[in-house]
Amino acid sequence: MKKLLVRWFGKATPEYRVDGLNGINRIYNRSEFHNLLELERDRVHRNNHQFSVLLFSVNPQKEHDVIELASHISKRVRRIDQVGWYDDSHIGILLPNTTASGAKNIVKDICSRHNGSTLPLVCETLSYPETTKLDELVKSV
Repeated sequence: MKKLLVRWFGKATPEYRVDGLNGINRIYNRSEFHNLLELERDRVHRNNHQFSVLLFSVNPQKEHDVIELASHISKRVRRIDQVGWYDDSHIGILLPNTTASGAKNIVKDICSRHNGSTLPLVCETLSYPETTKLDELVKSV
């Protein structure tokens, strides 16, 4: 497991993903996660619905903190939600068919599971098409 995490976090090898970490089936690497964001944005344009993204700040050098966050996330995500690295310091959760208020409820739930932990949780909530910033994030890939 540690060898996988070292490859996963290494800046020289950002293309690795981790399968089966603390109850999450897959944590996508940055490239795969951005592809998922683009696909979901395209679905929104075709089907006229919305999605949200949660971006949790993490220090990838602190393996224990990332594993702990993955554990909290795994207890809350649905089967259709996707988890992946947005960049070197953010783990994202793609929430299809989820409004901004629904995403905030998920953040509250993850934070409540996290109470008592030494890891501070910092999360940004973005919804599309409500937030143009998310469109900018997807375009910046």
